[in-house]
Amino acid sequence: MINCSFSRVFAAGSFFLVGAAQVIRRERVSLSDLGGWSGRRVPGRVIVALDAVIADQRGRAPRREPAVLVGPVRISVPALGRGARGHKTDTTAAPGPPVTLWPPVAHRCDNRFVRKADITGGLVSRLIATQFPQWAGLPVTPVDAGGWDNATFRLGEEMSVRLPSAVDYVPGARKEQRWLPVLAGRLPLPIPELIAVGEPGCGFPWPWSVCRWLDGVPVTEQTVRDLPQFAADLAGFLAALYRIGPAGGPPPGPHNFFRGGPLAVYDGETQEALSALNGYIDTALAAEVWQAALDAPWTGRPVWFHGDAQPGNLLARDGRLCAVIDFGTCGVGDPACDTTIAWTFLSGHSSRVFTERLPVDRATWTRGRGWAIWKAMKVLIGALDDDPEDAAFTSHVIDNILADHRANP
Repeated sequence: MINCSFSRVFAAGSFFLVGAAQVIRRERVSLSDLGGWSGRRVPGRVIVALDAVIADQRGRAPRREPAVLVGPVRISVPALGRGARGHKTDTTAAPGPPVTLWPPVAHRCDNRFVRKADITGGLVSRLIATQFPQWAGLPVTPVDAGGWDNATFRLGEEMSVRLPSAVDYVPGARKEQRWLPVLAGRLPLPIPELIAVGEPGCGFPWPWSVCRWLDGVPVTEQTVRDLPQFAADLAGFLAALYRIGPAGGPPPGPHNFFRGGPLAVYDGETQEALSALNGYIDTALAAEVWQAALDAPWTGRPVWFHGDAQPGNLLARDGRLCAVIDFGTCGVGDPACDTTIAWTFLSGHSSRVFTERLPVDRATWTRGRGWAIWKAMKVLIGALDDDPEDAAFTSHVIDNILADHRANP
């Protein structure tokens, strides 16, 4: 039990209590900003921010600092007088009687300060135990290549848990929950099979998913023995995806960062990147690549696309492509964004095989170079100062794109 003597209590959506007896987050807050007691209750639990004297059950010295606590919590609050909304803290009053709170899991969680580092195996275990008790006790193991947009954990031997790592990735998670069951079974390779949909809880504010575990390791030059065969397999998978009826599928938008839509949405960002990289790359030729992409508008029928068909989202087993994962940027629209692996990973014969097997026209490849140069320049700007290895790799990708543009203007 954690005993706290509050000088002020404030109900606000960004602060929370969840079911574990420890302090899990401290936020620097101004009590003058918080004001007095606002008297709002969130169904199933109480949300508080506090300036408290905290002494935990391990007997460590009390400390006074702004904090957000997890329960069970025993609190003493000042007596309340009337004020705004009928409630106001009288900070001169004596504390009232202690109240013990153990907030249950609720379907609403207003914490918006989750960082990826906060998404731990312990959190996943609590989410599983409270929402899917039939799987409580199964080991939870972080996946080494868990991805950027989501955190992924292995649950037991047969399942995986996937949680969005920031609010920007929540629409993609919901989209996967809606559409993965529709796409599964219509493709020549396995994709994530949804087993259960998790709700916000335990301090985690967004929906999350439990899927069937897919065996395999991320694609690299070491895990794929025959790159031309890999290129053919990937092109075959994408071709099958393009044949699935697009009716009702999600059009380009914020949920997938406008992949599948007009490249013009990133024109301003690209012009800024060209200015920033002057002297680092051939910006004149890069500008040609970008303008050619803008001048080759998509006029075809909308098709399903993956949106991020890169090695980290492709699994290999026994030297062959064996599964495709992470459909968070998928949608229905222009498939040009699926071509970029031709410059980021493939080369020579394997790139030619991919180009020949992927059922898209020349203009789509031109737009694909636009998607590739936009992203590569953006990554290079971020890597130049503190990641020389990534900067060198990304510069090489840009060289590949520019060379292809010269050969196929």
